[in-house]
Amino acid sequence: MLCDPDFAAFSQEIGLASLAVSDEDIEKLAKCYWFSVEFGLCKEGNNTVKAYGAGLLSSFGEIRHAMQGDNTKIDWDPSVACNTPYPITE
Repeated sequence: MLCDPDFAAFSQEIGLASLAVSDEDIEKLAKCYWFSVEFGLCKEGNNTVKAYGAGLLSSFGEIRHAMQGDNTKIDWDPSVACNTPYPITE
């Protein structure tokens, strides 16, 4: 994805935005990034759900879990995403 100029510019803007904000705001940016760029799903016009997050696309198991698992899928809302804890496997 970083080979795409628009996406690379977006990622750079996220990084630049983090330079001038509080630690709390950096955490919110990180959560939005996690739930979109890392593990995002998108719905096409015919309501077909597809994976686009790098964390999903790099793992067949993660894709299977995201698409078939009994997990919660919610419409994208940055104000919700930035306040939702994300699971980190230790």
